[in-house]
Amino acid sequence: MSRGRQKETSNPSPATLQPIELPRNRDGEVDWSTLGNMMAGHILGEVLCASYVDTKYGRASPNEGLDFIPDTDWQFAYEEHEIVVMKKLIPKSPILCFMGRGVIDLPMEQIAVFVCMTDSYHTWDKFLVEIREVETLSESTLHKDSIGYLKHEAKQCLVKAKRDFVRYCHYVYKEGKYIQTCVSVDHPHCPPVRGVTRGIVRLCLYYECVETA
Repeated sequence: MSRGRQKETSNPSPATLQPIELPRNRDGEVDWSTLGNMMAGHILGEVLCASYVDTKYGRASPNEGLDFIPDTDWQFAYEEHEIVVMKKLIPKSPILCFMGRGVIDLPMEQIAVFVCMTDSYHTWDKFLVEIREVETLSESTLHKDSIGYLKHEAKQCLVKAKRDFVRYCHYVYKEGKYIQTCVSVDHPHCPPVRGVTRGIVRLCLYYECVETA
């Protein structure tokens, strides 16, 4: 799993905070299918690079019989509850990336259904106050593309900090692998709200069936 979070900074670089360039078709409309495939390919590449990180020494090392060290910026951060957490710093960027790896002792189909259900978000996100699906772009048994809205609220002393997100999510399940990728986008039904900070999010989830003893 990989997640990007915007950090507060007094002098952010405008170039790094711009939304990603969305692929468009000949009619100028956003090509959501191409965007979803691009994001899925990206997370698979990151998962591969992170797989070479030696969790004991916190550095990249050859494994699986390979005699080279891949070009990766992922570093071991810590391990807790049998989950290995890694981090990646992007130079000159306010984005900080994290990736967690571990085994979930549940059927793949059950995991896929749980993470797709917006009603389940409140069980693990205590700062979530609103979540809704704005638009379903495409949906089938094995994949789904949609636009969603989330609003979070956290109390800092006597001040309540409010942040919301509008994100495009691409879900795909194929051959024992489940991928969910989300990226911030603009949508006419979700204009910025006064008093609420509009956040930028990059969220990726990757699950693969493994044999356990």
